[in-house]
Amino acid sequence: MINFIIYEDNKITQKEYSNVINKFMLKQNLSYQIIKINLYTNETMFSLKNLDGKKIFIIDIEVPGKSGLEFAREIRYNKDWASPIIICSSHKELKNKGFTSRLLMLDFINKDKNILNNLENALEVAFDIINCHKSYNFRYNGEYYQVPYENILYIEKNLNDNYATVFTKRSKYRIKDTIINIFSILNDERFLKCSRSCIVNTDNILSIDFINNTIDFGGISTDLVSRDGKKALKNFIKE
Repeated sequence: MINFIIYEDNKITQKEYSNVINKFMLKQNLSYQIIKINLYTNETMFSLKNLDGKKIFIIDIEVPGKSGLEFAREIRYNKDWASPIIICSSHKELKNKGFTSRLLMLDFINKDKNILNNLENALEVAFDIINCHKSYNFRYNGEYYQVPYENILYIEKNLNDNYATVFTKRSKYRIKDTIINIFSILNDERFLKCSRSCIVNTDNILSIDFINNTIDFGGISTDLVSRDGKKALKNFIKE
């Protein structure tokens, strides 16, 4: 899932940006959604942090509640350095200021000049950037998904069928594949098989109960820990 977040209070401009995104995504075989934010609230950043999938931000400078620059700064201060940020503004004098490098802005687009064409070009670059980060790609309910590795909590085999379930920080996806094959596809040191039926993302483990053989990811847990898996987890902790 690709999340396009438009931070813009003008509804006409929102629609224009959405049209550019829809046109751009016609060339891609990926599931995506467009999220429009016209006013910053206390829930804004919380809801964005819990989105599954990769994010591309398109931000206007002047938005009620919090300026676009403050919003971009908050995105980076919340340790999201992977998501491309595209700034759109009629204040072209801001382009030369130091914030663009400090906050790793992908592009600064002048609203007064060919903004829609420039936005499409910026999306091309943004797409290249997000594809540099590892993700697990699969089909779910007929759509193609890319879930960043950091969003995955664990993956477990379903009982009595040939499916597995991918648990993320917000959602879960049922896919037709084996744990062995999924583990070989992931091929990343942060993932550990704690049994023949379960793969865990060690980066997202909050705590491990070796007495009850449970792994907690912060409100979500699994008890599919084998004897060999327990040994592997203990070795992981020592390292």
